[in-house]
Amino acid sequence: MKNTIIYLFALFFSQLFTFSWSQTYTTKQIDSVLNMPYDDIVANTSKSLQVFNKVLSDAKKQNYKLGVANSYDKMALCYFYQNKYDLQAKYIFMAIDYFNQLKQYNKVASLYGSYGYHLKRRNLDSGILYMQKGLKIGEKYNSEYELRAIYDNYGVLKEMKKEYDSASLFYNKSLTLKEKANDKIGIPYSLNKIGMLQLTLKQFAKAKQNLDKAYQIRLEIDDKIGIAENLNFYGYYYFETKDHQKSIEYFNKALDYSKTYNYNYLTQDNYQKLSELYELNSDYKTALDNFKNYTAYKDSISNINLRIKQAELDTEFDTERKEKEILEQKADLAVKNTYIVIIVSLLILSIIVGYFMLKNQKMKTLQLQKENELKDALLKIETQNRLQEQRLQISRDLHDNIGAQLTFIISSVDSLKYAFADGNPKLEDKLNNISSFTKETIYELRDTI
Repeated sequence: MKNTIIYLFALFFSQLFTFSWSQTYTTKQIDSVLNMPYDDIVANTSKSLQVFNKVLSDAKKQNYKLGVANSYDKMALCYFYQNKYDLQAKYIFMAIDYFNQLKQYNKVASLYGSYGYHLKRRNLDSGILYMQKGLKIGEKYNSEYELRAIYDNYGVLKEMKKEYDSASLFYNKSLTLKEKANDKIGIPYSLNKIGMLQLTLKQFAKAKQNLDKAYQIRLEIDDKIGIAENLNFYGYYYFETKDHQKSIEYFNKALDYSKTYNYNYLTQDNYQKLSELYELNSDYKTALDNFKNYTAYKDSISNINLRIKQAELDTEFDTERKEKEILEQKADLAVKNTYIVIIVSLLILSIIVGYFMLKNQKMKTLQLQKENELKDALLKIETQNRLQEQRLQISRDLHDNIGAQLTFIISSVDSLKYAFADGNPKLEDKLNNISSFTKETIYELRDTI
């Protein structure tokens, strides 16, 4: 195992030494780089931008307009995930300009649509306008593949605006195109959007029918993530129909799937809804357990950007690996001259890296332990505060009831004095004593809350 690791490090550095940024990519190599998988791009956006800048420069040198257009598109995606929205817009529109020159109107439609969809949380009205541009261009040039996503996403924006009829119309348009193309992966997404919209509108029978169709397709194609989503949707369905027991059952099923397949956003949502349901059922211990799990996953997801940033600092191999695959035929030029020096250097580097990794892991473990202790303490305090509020409410209720009874006694004693004490000093003194004692009791009672 140790020899294998050393070999991999040596191979990496040999590629690093043999590769020169002064070399120019061919158009075929440019296309290969630009076809980098989406997950690889967003996993390390800083390194991805370095690669795409290199590709952009080489494409411009060769007047390869398609390469330039796609480079701008990929760079816009990187800037979006870095929350640099001004740069995202700049590169999106430069990409659109090039695709217009190339008369690739399907890409123009897609870019307007995706940019509008990305705006939905920041400027919903602008997002709708850009999506309308993409929609019109897609319909004009009959770009059915791109329109599937545009219709679906435009429906989402309409639903956010509470324009439910329009949302339903575009969800169904997307579904029609997907069914025409027999898109087994895409069809369930549209069916679920329609079903959840119907659930919002309290159209329970129709909602159940569409959710069932989507679930059946996902079972047939064995889409594990899709199955997890649909089980979660069933949990919401039974929650809305007031069948809390079945809702708990489906959220637990969804939880098993989402944890198995590392769907953390869905896991967080499942724990949150289970906590809410168990609280409604007065099962406070289970509700608290689920709430703690929800909090843990929420914190984990909130730190995704931090972990990605750390990965960008700790992992420098990703882009070079892609470049190595593209230039594999040039891999052996400098291996003989540097192999021995590299191995010695890597042995030293491995020891240093191992030491710091072990030290870092210990620090992380200690920090995580302290954070968990703090969370438990905060949850305990929150529970105690709730109990104290309940005690205060009970005290106020008792205060009000006792006060009312004492006031009634005073009134009754005054009535007795009026009716019977006239000419009977002894009785009048006793009634006065009772009245005074009762009034003093009321004053003391007022000071207790």
